[in-house]
Amino acid sequence: MSEELRAKVLSWLVDEGFEVKKMEVPPQAPLDWSMLVTVKVPIQVNIAIQKPRESNKVIVSMGVKLSPYHQKAFNSLAEPDRLELRASLVESLLHLCPDCIVVPQPPTATTMEGMLVSRELPLTMGGEGGLRLEILRTCRVLANAYQLIVEKLNARLGTGEKPRRDTMVM
Repeated sequence: MSEELRAKVLSWLVDEGFEVKKMEVPPQAPLDWSMLVTVKVPIQVNIAIQKPRESNKVIVSMGVKLSPYHQKAFNSLAEPDRLELRASLVESLLHLCPDCIVVPQPPTATTMEGMLVSRELPLTMGGEGGLRLEILRTCRVLANAYQLIVEKLNARLGTGEKPRRDTMVM
């Protein structure tokens, strides 16, 4: 069943025009499978889709690492301003995706190196067609979330001389 699901998800993503790469899962990892999806519109974003072992769900997630410029500018803000910007980013992401889990990285309130945004999708979500729709929708929402993070950081912290948009899958 798990490999059949992986094959279906892979097919759905490829049919939608996404680039997909199978990710190796270490034997000790609590996952049946994992894949890396590259969404190119509105901007290029890497998203992980994983099937936890002994679970009836798939997890769609994205990690965003602040560029060195944004990290330096964020750290130079006064503590109340850092807290406000961090809270504003979380609030905006939750408005965009109320079903997402949003975790600033690291989770301490006065620093921020990035954001982790994920959504858990039950395998029973509206049958196969419903699950397909939600996986594709979540990939688009996470791409929009990435763009939202970049735009809010650029608006508040500037772009520097050479803006960078770094992504990493967590």
